[in-house]
Amino acid sequence: MDRTPLMPHLHTSTRSAVRIVVLAAAFLLAALSLVPAPAARAEDPAGTGLDTFGACVTASGSGRVLLLVDQSRSLAESDAANARGTAAKLLAKQLVSYSSSTGNAVEVAVAGFSDTYQSSLDWTRLDAGSLDSVNTAITDTTSRQDGTATDYQAALEGARGALGAQRGDCKMIAWFTDGELDFLTDDRESRINAASTEICRKGGIADQLAAAGIVNVAIGLSGATTGESPDFTLLRSIAIGGADCGTGDRSSKGQFFEAKNIDDLLFAFDRLGAPGDNRAPSERAACVKTVCDEGKHHFVLDDSVDSVSVLADAGREGLVPVLVSPDGAQTRLDPRTPKTEKVGGVTIDYSFPSARSTSIAMTGSTGPSWSGVWALVFVADTEADAQTRSSIHITGGLKPALADAASVSLHAGTTDETVTFTINGKDGKPLSNDKLPDDFQLGAELGTRDGKTIPIAKNLDKATIGKPQTVNLSGATPGQATLRLSLNVTLKAKEKGTGKVRETELSPVRADIPISIKAPAGYPTVADSISFDTIEGAGSTTATIKVTGPGCVWLKQDDTAVTASPDGTDVTVESDHSAQSGCLKLADGQTGELTVTLASSESVNGIVGGDLVVMAAPKGDGEPVAITIPFTGELSKPLNTSTFIGALIAALILGPLIPLLLLYFLKWLTARIPARALRVEQIPVRIVGGAVVRGNQPFGVSDTELVGLVPSNGNSTRSIDVGALSLRTRVGWSPFGAGQVVASIPGMAGAAGREGSSTGKTPDALLPLAIHNNWALFHDPSGPEDVATIVLLVGGDAGRPEIDRLVGEVRDYAPRNVTKLRQASPASPDPGGPSDAAPAAPNPFGPSGGGNPYGPTGGASNPFGPSSGGAPGAQNPFGPGTSTPPTNGPGNNPFGPGPNRPAGGNPFGP
Repeated sequence: MDRTPLMPHLHTSTRSAVRIVVLAAAFLLAALSLVPAPAARAEDPAGTGLDTFGACVTASGSGRVLLLVDQSRSLAESDAANARGTAAKLLAKQLVSYSSSTGNAVEVAVAGFSDTYQSSLDWTRLDAGSLDSVNTAITDTTSRQDGTATDYQAALEGARGALGAQRGDCKMIAWFTDGELDFLTDDRESRINAASTEICRKGGIADQLAAAGIVNVAIGLSGATTGESPDFTLLRSIAIGGADCGTGDRSSKGQFFEAKNIDDLLFAFDRLGAPGDNRAPSERAACVKTVCDEGKHHFVLDDSVDSVSVLADAGREGLVPVLVSPDGAQTRLDPRTPKTEKVGGVTIDYSFPSARSTSIAMTGSTGPSWSGVWALVFVADTEADAQTRSSIHITGGLKPALADAASVSLHAGTTDETVTFTINGKDGKPLSNDKLPDDFQLGAELGTRDGKTIPIAKNLDKATIGKPQTVNLSGATPGQATLRLSLNVTLKAKEKGTGKVRETELSPVRADIPISIKAPAGYPTVADSISFDTIEGAGSTTATIKVTGPGCVWLKQDDTAVTASPDGTDVTVESDHSAQSGCLKLADGQTGELTVTLASSESVNGIVGGDLVVMAAPKGDGEPVAITIPFTGELSKPLNTSTFIGALIAALILGPLIPLLLLYFLKWLTARIPARALRVEQIPVRIVGGAVVRGNQPFGVSDTELVGLVPSNGNSTRSIDVGALSLRTRVGWSPFGAGQVVASIPGMAGAAGREGSSTGKTPDALLPLAIHNNWALFHDPSGPEDVATIVLLVGGDAGRPEIDRLVGEVRDYAPRNVTKLRQASPASPDPGGPSDAAPAAPNPFGPSGGGNPYGPTGGASNPFGPSSGGAPGAQNPFGPGTSTPPTNGPGNNPFGPGPNRPAGGNPFGP
C-alpha cells in the first residue's frame, strides 16, 4: 500500500538532487489547517510559530497578517526579477482559496521598510473581490527599492503600531529582507548598536511583540549575486529568540527561513498558506517523453474537500508538467502561457511563476472526475536528470472543537471533570457522525500557564469522539490555559489501472482554544486575563478583573512581573485591594470587579506586558491560592500640542501658508462618505455575563433585517442622518492622511468596531470614510451598565458572509467596548445641554480682534479642529462641525454660501 504524506492542505514535495533544496517550509498561516513544507533548509523544523498562528485562526475563525517587505537598494541586485512580488501574489491567491474553503476570515495589510516604515495597504478582508487591490499594493511595495538603510527597528515599530497591543486576536508579521541591519551614514556602527539594543534588550521590541501575542515570521534571501551572503543571525534571533535577543526561547511565537533563489522563495511564501506540517518532503525523478509510475506525485481527493493548490518545481528548465486524473486522462500544461482548462468537470487554473515552477489551482468537487487518485508528473524530452518537488495543498475545512464550550467548567485539584469533543465544518457547526471522514484521529491536551502539559485523549475516532473524556487537574494551578486539539485525516482510494490503494495523509489541523482553570470549589472565580487601554503620555489607566464569590481577592503587587516595556519609563501595576486585610469580599454568587491601575512614569511609545498575581481566599477555612494573569497595554507619546501650534504659527509667519492650507483644503475636499448603497440597522442589546444578548438569544441578524437602503442622491456626501444617528465627516489636525467619520447619537457615548475607536469627550464613535461594512456601539454611561445599541452599517452589495462577520465581531468585542466607554465617559454626561463656551468669531481663520488665531481662549476658534464646546458660530471649513456652513459675513470661508452661491457650502461638494 503506497502512503503519500500530505495534508488538509495536502503537501508533497520533490526537488533537485544536485543542489540542496534550501527552504523547507516557509511562512505563515499555521492555522490555516493546510500543508506540509516542501522544502529546503528549514532552520526551525518544529515550525511552532506557524503552528501557533494557525491553531489560533482555526479556533477563532479569523486572523490578521502583515506582509512587510524590504525596499533597500540592494534588492536591485539580489532580487532583480522581483521574485518577492511574484511570491507574495501567489500567497495572496492561495489565501483567498483557503478562506473560501475553510470559512476562516483572513485580513491582510501590506507595508515596506528601509529607512522608515511605510504602509501601502491598510487592513483588508482578503477574498476574490479584494484580490486585485491587494496585488496592486504588493506591486507598488515590491517595485520600490530605493532605500538607503535596512532598519529592522523601524520595520518592527511600524508593525507593532499596525497590529496593536490587544491580546486575543490572531496576529502575525511576515517580513522579508535580503540584508542585515544596516545604515549608510557616518555614525553607522553606533546606529546599528542602538537599534539592535532596542530590539533585543530584555523587554525590548522583540519581547513586546511576543507579549502582545504577535507571531513573528521572517524570511531572509541570501542568494547574493556578488559579495558575501548576509549574516542572518540577528534576524533569526529576533524571530525565535536566542543569541541574547529578548527573554528566552520564542520559537512558539516565531519562525525563520532562509531562501537562496526565486524557487526557494516561492516555496517559502507558499508556506504562508500552509503551515503546521514539518514532515520531510517526498521526491520523484522526472519521466522521459511519457508519463511513468516512478515519476508520479500521487494525491487522493474526495467530496470532503473542495479545492487544491499546487506549487511544483521541475528541478531544471525545459520539463513539461502533466496532470493525471483518476480516470487516467493526461493533461499536459503548456509551459508557454497560463491557462484555465476543464478536465472531467474539474477546473484547472495554472501559471508559471518562474522558469522552473508551476502553480496550479483546482476546484469543482462536484465534477465526475474529482474523487479518486490524481498524480502530477514532470516529463523531459531527453534524459530524466532532474529530481522534482511539489507542494500540494488540499483544504477540507474541518475543525476540531470543544463541544458545549460555554458549559465547560474546570477546577484545579479535581480528577473527575469531563469534556467532549466534536468536529465542525467550515460553517462552525458540528458535523453529524455520518458526515465525518471515515479515517481520522483526534488528540487533545491541556497546556497550563506554568508550562505543564496535561494529556486528555489520543486517537479518538468515529466510534469514540462523542464519548466524555476525563481531565486530571490534580497538579494544575488556576489561571489561563490552552486546550490544544489536533486532527489527522487520511484519504484512501484505489488507483485505476494498477489497483493499488493510495493513501494521502492530510497534515494535522490544530486548534488552540483558550480555557480557564478555576480555583478549587469554594474559592472565588477570577477572570484569567486583563487588557489595559492606551496610556497617552505619562499617566495611568485602569482595567478590571471580573470576580464571582464566595471569598475575597486582592492583588499581590510585589509579585507583578513586567516582561516587556519601552525604554525610558517605569511601569507600575497597583490596586486599592493589595492585601488580604483590605481584600475585595464577595458573598456566594455575588459578582464584582477588582480594579487594577497601570501607570507609566514617562511619555513613550510601545507595548507593555507581563504577569500579575491575584490572590484568592475562600469564605471559610482554606489557604489563599495564587492566580497568575497575563496583562498587556499600550503606551503612546502624544503630539505636543503647544510645540505643534508654535511650529505651525512660525511656519505661517515664515511663508509657506498657502501650501499648508492647500493640503488641508485638499484633505477636506476628499473627506466624503463614498457614494455606495448603504443599509443601516440600529439594534438594542444587553451585555449579560460578557455576552451580547438580543432579547433572550445571542446577538444575531435575521434575513428580514438590513433590507432597506438609506436614501441617497447617488453622490458622495459629508453627512448622513438615519433617525437619531448622525454621521459627519471630519479632517482632524494633520494635513496628511485620510479623513474620518464621527458617528453620534444624542445622550450616548460611542465606540466603533473591534478596536473601539472613539473621539472627543463624550466620546463619539470614529469610523473610516468608507463606513460600509462596519459597526458601532452606543451606550449611556450614566444609565444601566448592561444596555447598549448596536449600529450595523452594511453595503448594499454585501452578502450574508459579510453580515455574519460583523455579527461575530459584535459578539467578541462589544462587551469590551461598553466597559471602555464607561471608563472613558464623564459620570453624568449632558451631550444635549447648552454649552458655556462663548460664541466663536465668524472668521474661521482667526478672531476678529487679533490675538493668537489658534489659541483656546475667548472666542478664537481653531480653524482646523472642532469649535470649543460646540459653539454655533465657529464653523471649521476643514473639520467636522454642524452640517450648516457659516454665514457669508466678512472674513468667512470663501467656499461658504453667498449672494451668488447656493446654501450648500463648498462649491465642490454638497
